[in-house]
Amino acid sequence: MKLTRFALNRPVTVLMAFAAVVLIGVISWYRLPVELLPSLNYPQMTIMTSYENVAPPEIETLISKPLEEAAGTVQGVTRVTSVSKEGVSLVTLDFDWGVDMSMAALDVREKIDAISDALPRDMETPVIIKFDPTSLPVMTLGISGQVGMANLTRIASEEIKQKLERVPGVSLARISGAVEREILVSVDQGRLFAYGIPISRVVERLKEANFNFPGGRIEQGKHEIRIRTMGQFESLKDLEKVVIATTRTKIPVFLRDVATVRDTFKERTSYFTVNGAQSVGISIFKQADSNTVRVAKNVRGVLDQLRGKLEPRVHLSVVYDQATFIEDAISDLEFAGIIGGAIAFLVLLLFLGRFSSALVITTAIPISVFGAFALMYLMGISLNIMSLGGLALGVGLLVDNGIVILENIHRHRRDGTAVRDAVIAGTEEMYTPVMASTFAHIVVFLPILFVQGITGKFFSQLALTISFSLVLSIFVALALNPMLEARSLSARKAGFFRNFFGRMADRAMGFTAGLYRKGLALALANKKKVIFGTALIFLMSISLIPVIGREFLPRVDQGSFVVQVTTPPGTTLESTGGTALQIGEILSEVPEIKDVFINIGYDKKEKVESVLGENKTNVAKVTAVLREERKRSTTEVVSGVRSNIAEIPGIQVDYIFNQDVTQFIRQKQRVPELLEISGPDMATLRALSREVVERLKTVDGLKDVTSSLGEEEPEIQISVDREKAASYGLNVKEIGDTLKTAMDGEVATRYRNQAQDVDILVRLRKGDRQSILGLQKIFIHTRKGEAIPLSEVAVLTRAVRLRRIQRRDLSRVCLVSANVSGMTQSDAMEKVRAAIRDITVPPEYDIAMSAQEKEMGRSFRGLSFALLLSVVLVYMLLASLFESFLYPFIIMLSVPLAAVGVFLALFLTGKSVSLGVYIGGIMLGGIVVNNSIILVDYINTLRKRGLPREEAIFEGGLARLRPILMTAMTTIFGLVPLALAVGKGAEIRSPLAITVIGGLTTSTVMTLIVVPVMYALLEDIKGAAAAVQGRNNSK
Repeated sequence: MKLTRFALNRPVTVLMAFAAVVLIGVISWYRLPVELLPSLNYPQMTIMTSYENVAPPEIETLISKPLEEAAGTVQGVTRVTSVSKEGVSLVTLDFDWGVDMSMAALDVREKIDAISDALPRDMETPVIIKFDPTSLPVMTLGISGQVGMANLTRIASEEIKQKLERVPGVSLARISGAVEREILVSVDQGRLFAYGIPISRVVERLKEANFNFPGGRIEQGKHEIRIRTMGQFESLKDLEKVVIATTRTKIPVFLRDVATVRDTFKERTSYFTVNGAQSVGISIFKQADSNTVRVAKNVRGVLDQLRGKLEPRVHLSVVYDQATFIEDAISDLEFAGIIGGAIAFLVLLLFLGRFSSALVITTAIPISVFGAFALMYLMGISLNIMSLGGLALGVGLLVDNGIVILENIHRHRRDGTAVRDAVIAGTEEMYTPVMASTFAHIVVFLPILFVQGITGKFFSQLALTISFSLVLSIFVALALNPMLEARSLSARKAGFFRNFFGRMADRAMGFTAGLYRKGLALALANKKKVIFGTALIFLMSISLIPVIGREFLPRVDQGSFVVQVTTPPGTTLESTGGTALQIGEILSEVPEIKDVFINIGYDKKEKVESVLGENKTNVAKVTAVLREERKRSTTEVVSGVRSNIAEIPGIQVDYIFNQDVTQFIRQKQRVPELLEISGPDMATLRALSREVVERLKTVDGLKDVTSSLGEEEPEIQISVDREKAASYGLNVKEIGDTLKTAMDGEVATRYRNQAQDVDILVRLRKGDRQSILGLQKIFIHTRKGEAIPLSEVAVLTRAVRLRRIQRRDLSRVCLVSANVSGMTQSDAMEKVRAAIRDITVPPEYDIAMSAQEKEMGRSFRGLSFALLLSVVLVYMLLASLFESFLYPFIIMLSVPLAAVGVFLALFLTGKSVSLGVYIGGIMLGGIVVNNSIILVDYINTLRKRGLPREEAIFEGGLARLRPILMTAMTTIFGLVPLALAVGKGAEIRSPLAITVIGGLTTSTVMTLIVVPVMYALLEDIKGAAAAVQGRNNSK
């Protein structure tokens, strides 16, 4: 082996080479971006089109449907969904993974332009918004204090927001719950009527009066002096002195005669509290390519500086920090990896009884891990729970090659071979099995790279990092370990092999070898019984699959949850806020809850947020952040508060758990979707959804069952009598404009005060616009100056309206959602299917599984194919290395033997089959064959040396017993810290580790017996077949 000889001849060169790898790896590790999950460019975009004051049905017909049909023909589109709400259409396109979204956006724009003539001319130009999961806020701040909301708003916008947006990596700091100053002109309708003045004239006169007009210039000698007429409002008194009209007796009517002027705040559309205190919230968003943890650290540094400058009565707190969970999860994972490495070292020490040899083998762990960090940096892979989890999972595997080689070196030494010769011979003999087992580990991950969808993107980094570290471990095992062991053996004194630990290890292995010899002899004497018993055990383990259950990804307890409160449609912001505060008080009394913050509505200035979001004045989100040290889980805390919150009448409550990792790649949090009900008519959809919801509410384990249709919103419809209106010279637009100004108000002009522009809003006073009777009495002024009440030309009726219309794949749809508690997702879906099985579904309507359930099915099918393909690839690799079809088949028997342990481990630990279990199964396809490779290869080597088959099987099994047990035990015990599910994010990695531990345990024990038995049995069959063929040929 040239590499080993080179290492023995140039030890300093080899040491420096590996030291350089570690040094570069340390630098790369420091510079690697830290994220919770792999960076995913989710292939989705939304077409947002505004069409002011148009109802959802018209938005659907005029805009959503044409856009769906046009954009749905773009290449790569997999699904088209839309939401039609008042004044806005949102058409969302999902694409295949790997589609160039920049080019797709150009294609979508071309399709929109092609149908522009078919769209309403007075709508706004459609805007394409690319979906970016990193646009979710990384941190939320709360500013509170006894200084008044106006001062809090000023501090938030002028002192905090501006500084935060200058922090490297921060793209936006968005304010919520703030108040905005406004000059309100409250018009008295009775006085307007008495003077015969329309409200529109008040608006016009204020616009005309608030100007500074240039008046030319005069010349005085050699100088020119400019003239300016000063009309801009300097104080509120100036507004009151504006002349609105003149009476018939030429008496001026001032603004103060028909209205009151107040310096106040705009009607609030958002509300934010922290622990019951009214506050201003700031949501911090990072740039797409920025590191979440580093951005959060930079923000924290700025916050520390700001706290020192703010007045004592102002409290600045961090109510949510995404980086905290990420830091804890990564830190816990790093710690689990270190503990796993330490455990692997202790296992080696116990088996070898030699500290130096155990230390030599363990060098593969830090070198391979830091070398993998360097490769991750070059490949642009971040440090996340998938990439780092791959390294932690591979800790035990990294020492396997070193164990096999050093054990073979020691065997040669025990036979009396010189140190250098023992090192070279021991390494060369194990070159083929070492390369075969390592490449078997790597080959099993190749199918993952070709799995489509979110699953392939999610786990590809795990596969890459394990492969990086395993490749590096080969060089450590073939170069560094032999060189270090040669120097260690040369330096040992006579009798060193008989120290206390060595003698204890040898005695333990001698006892184990004796038991193994007896067991192997018994098995070889009963080959058929062993094979039959193994097959029976395998079939029994498969029967556990229905009991285990299935879910997409395990729920992760992130230490927070959201109580989404929906009050009846039309409820005011203040009323919803009162209900939310009541729930906040209930949550604040729970000892496990540290902070409670409430967010209602949206800021009208944030157009995209107000359009894309579901924030309304009757919906409040109460977020509870739990303490780090607590005895109950998030689910248990929620179970404890459900009954108290349920006592509040007249509200709908949904609990949103921050436990689904897929929420990190979605736009917003929501209760998981279970069903899609599709069909053409909204009334029929509503009836079907109500029946489905009522049935699902009776299913044990389903909570917070809701329909996306929700309740219809109340409205007052004004039907204009066109003939009567025409008789007065009025049209619908003139009537509508008057009503809009009277009810919502109109900004007439702006008042400049202390470098601040303040809107001047003209509106009817509150008493004139609070009832239907008041609405009927609103006066409409004709072109002749005549004032007539609205009731003269229109009829007012109460009605309800659709809040929104959802569509998926060109059909109207209703989504039914629910939280699953106390059972797996697959069990829940079975109960859902049973509950709705006998519902009569009309023609053209359909009740189908949700998109999330379909995605889970696609993912499992893709991973099942990857698992099968990985087994085939391993067989092909082994067949090439052994130049045989028979021996790889014997080796591959360890795979079904591993399945026994997998199903049993999942059943005993209560884990369900998830994506992590599939990945663990794929990993096992490469791990478990390692032991079989070592065993079969050495049996073949002994037979080539002339040993009879039975003797070669016994000698091969006994000689490879120690390395097989060592490699298995280092991997198993190295994964124990990950399997214990301790720490943040452990729920994701625990099933994977449990799968590997269970599969490797049964595979190791059964491989030592079943593989030799199958080897002998197939050789018997082969020999019998050859004898029969020989007799046939002789005839």
